[in-house]
Amino acid sequence: MEKTAHFILSLILLLLLGLMACTQAMETPTAEWTTYRNAEGHFSLDAPPGWRVAEGYTMIYRYRSGLAAVNSLGRDGFWITQQQTGPSSWGYNPEVVLKQLPPGAVYLEVGLIEGPLCAPQDYGPEMEAQDLTPVRGKAEWEELVPGKLSRLELRFDKWGRTWSLLAYLAGPVAEADRRALDRVLDSLHFDAIPVGDERWAILQARQHLLAVVHPERFPLVADSTVGQEGVLYKTEAQRERDDVIVTFTYDWAPPATGTQDVCQTGCCHRWVFRVTATGQVILVGEEGEPLAVTPTPLARPTFREAVVALLSRPEAQLWNGSQVQAAMEKLAATYGFRLFYYRRAEGEPWVVFVSSLPGKENKPPRPLILWRDGDRVRSQTPPQWELFINPVQEARVVIRDGRWELGVIPASFGSTGDATFLLLRLTPEGWQIAWGSGWEEALQGWAGSGGRVEFLG
Repeated sequence: MEKTAHFILSLILLLLLGLMACTQAMETPTAEWTTYRNAEGHFSLDAPPGWRVAEGYTMIYRYRSGLAAVNSLGRDGFWITQQQTGPSSWGYNPEVVLKQLPPGAVYLEVGLIEGPLCAPQDYGPEMEAQDLTPVRGKAEWEELVPGKLSRLELRFDKWGRTWSLLAYLAGPVAEADRRALDRVLDSLHFDAIPVGDERWAILQARQHLLAVVHPERFPLVADSTVGQEGVLYKTEAQRERDDVIVTFTYDWAPPATGTQDVCQTGCCHRWVFRVTATGQVILVGEEGEPLAVTPTPLARPTFREAVVALLSRPEAQLWNGSQVQAAMEKLAATYGFRLFYYRRAEGEPWVVFVSSLPGKENKPPRPLILWRDGDRVRSQTPPQWELFINPVQEARVVIRDGRWELGVIPASFGSTGDATFLLLRLTPEGWQIAWGSGWEEALQGWAGSGGRVEFLG
């Protein structure tokens, strides 16, 4: 009897120890994960044991800044950034990434795309969710270097900014690390309200403007812009503790020179809002000419603007190439234009030529270069296209010795010294980027081509 009782007690003890061990095994990963919070970006995420989180603000490459970067290497302050590739050149491409990320490593970066700036009305749609659920299902892994490097990008607009999450896997990656990365992405969480954030406050205040003044045209930063109809749209923002004071000025006859600090009699209206830390928007001041009479009607959108609006529709994301072409041609007909294409190779942007002349062209047509996904460039094939907004605003064709050359520069960056020039030549394989040999020859042919291209060396 004693032996039996001793055996039963021993069995119970073994079962309890086993249960404790299983419980510990299940709880240990959760207990060892750490939560990182980024105060500037108003978000948080969880990192696995042994992984490290670097905190920005860090320049990754031109027009991209990093707020936080997670790596499986256990390295503090680790960022994958552009690298010098020549005496006066810098690059950010798969080869550059692989030089910084060893095999088996996992890297995730939370960043912002900060240029080239798009028109205020091209912003959106706003991602309202506090996690990545709306964008996780739309993105797929892209194999940049077979067997060696894969990339996942999640891009969305939130709080007046374009966010971009980049994840890299440098193969071969352990399955446990892949699962850990998924869990990090699942854990990323935005604050319900980014208290004191000026761009978010501007977005909230814009919703309280009258539709007649076209709220979407007011800048999302402290800035001013003049629309095609000659109306000045000006935004100002100033933080007061946790509140933000937002001022909008609408001037339908702005002076050619001078300041718009004071509303002009008879042609200006101004609103002042207080956006509180709880998200409440309070109108605290209003002055200027009454808006009972509708201001000068807006001009018809340009063909370029109409194309952006067309391809930004949700249903357009599901169109195939033939459907895109049919919709574009139907739209062009309403403008009296016709479209034709030259060698759109798979993976290239659409290079569409817009003509208002019937029959054969007597001069190089106007090119319209665009991507299917609205007003942003999500493809990096070829990577230089990442520099341009969509469609490209400045492009010109030169036909030299029977050879088509397409020159492209981005929209204005505020100074010509900031411009980047991209030259392509038409070949049987499609549009090929012309760099290195032939550049000097292209320079001479392009110097007198017109437009706003300035060769700065």
